[in-house]
Amino acid sequence: HPAHRFKEPATPARTVLDARARAAEAGVRYAYVGNVPGSRWENTYCPECQRLLMRRGMGRLLESRLVDGDRCECGERVPIVR
Repeated sequence: HPAHRFKEPATPARTVLDARARAAEAGVRYAYVGNVPGSRWENTYCPECQRLLMRRGMGRLLESRLVDGDRCECGERVPIVR
């Protein structure tokens, strides 16, 4: 997105969302987007059961639903980098 001295127009949201879809199709299990407010893909979902794991907004983590620090409720281990 445009910032400080960057003069080019913002990347269209559709382009960002299409890139996320291609990443997911290629096997990226935790592909999410930033700078597309209101998109469900700002968040992280469990690749096994599709439950919401991490809810984001405005570039911030608003809620984590991980159990025991690195698991989904279904038991799927989520690789977290701290």
